[in-house]
Amino acid sequence: MKKEQIIKLCVTGMFTALICLATMVIQIPAPLVGVLNLGDCFILVAAWILGPWYGFAAGGIGSALADLFTSYAQYIPATLIIKGLMAVAAALLVRAFIKKSDKTELVAVRPKVQQDVAQQRRTGDKTELVAVRPKAQQDVAQQRQTGGKSRLPGFVVSGLAAEMIMVSGYYFFEAAFLQYGWIPTLVNIPSNCVQGAFGLVLGVALIQIIVKTGVLKKFHVYAD
Repeated sequence: MKKEQIIKLCVTGMFTALICLATMVIQIPAPLVGVLNLGDCFILVAAWILGPWYGFAAGGIGSALADLFTSYAQYIPATLIIKGLMAVAAALLVRAFIKKSDKTELVAVRPKVQQDVAQQRRTGDKTELVAVRPKAQQDVAQQRQTGGKSRLPGFVVSGLAAEMIMVSGYYFFEAAFLQYGWIPTLVNIPSNCVQGAFGLVLGVALIQIIVKTGVLKKFHVYAD
């Protein structure tokens, strides 16, 4: 097993435990909902860091364990799938946004690189031409790595899609499988929306802080 895979497994286990504890223990009183938990926040962060499949494991298993330990056993199968799919959606969508934005930024930087090379060719100075090429390559590589301003919109849109899966998934499960009824179950949608918005805002803020600290450079981050 490669070193990076071992690290990802360890980080996945860490996020699984963190999501479980954040759902069970870290609860903030709020109107309408009663309490807000930090579970969704860490599911999004895990998805953006680990990718869809490791993220599915951390989000699904961690949240399902929280249901088990808090006597909501009837929700375990739904939670495993819904929270896991949240991570899959968040990871795949943020990756798609970043790739699209990287291409746009890369196209923007290339004309300047081409101008520099063309100018050196016109001067006929081969030494300067050789010198400018590494700089041009560095500019393109840096643009690919940073992605310009692409990260924040990708985090927001992918997180929003993930939270929509959470709200609609629990509505369908409670109405159809727990047989609470399609109309009565509508009463739970506002509270789930508040929980989703809370997790989205904190998740986006947290991933921005984590990325800026550089603590994730030891292995490939999915949203990079």
